[in-house]
Amino acid sequence: MKRIILLLIFYTLTTSQELKNINSTQLKTLIESHKDKKVILVNFWATWCKPCLKEIPTILKIQKKYENFVEVILISMDSPKKKSRVLKFLNSQNISFKSYLKTESDEFFMNSMPDEWSGDLPYTMIYSKNGSAIALLEDEQTFESLNDVILKMMK
Repeated sequence: MKRIILLLIFYTLTTSQELKNINSTQLKTLIESHKDKKVILVNFWATWCKPCLKEIPTILKIQKKYENFVEVILISMDSPKKKSRVLKFLNSQNISFKSYLKTESDEFFMNSMPDEWSGDLPYTMIYSKNGSAIALLEDEQTFESLNDVILKMMK
């Protein structure tokens, strides 16, 4: 019995990541809510996407470097049925900020995003403080490529 209680406490302490469901309308509202506050970097990824998993540490470096200037929003494109898998990955990366899991079908969700997105993952959208989309980046990005976009906005 003590062992079960200890395991439950350990599980609770190691699963502090908050993963909220989100649909395309809610995402647009979330992006709007940051207008005039910070630059917003929205990254779409999935646990089955190797380039996505490779890119997440890069996104985290950007988030750490510019934490007072850039708000990072991670959107998992995994099926809601894979929520535990998503949480496990986020926890393995020590991601402590709120992340999201899309709830709509892939087709519906992607059709409400910018036309430039072919559907490939990873996909990153960067919005200026005034809410304008200034970078729509398909495929894995390097720290340098993301850093360059952000540095241009800071000038």
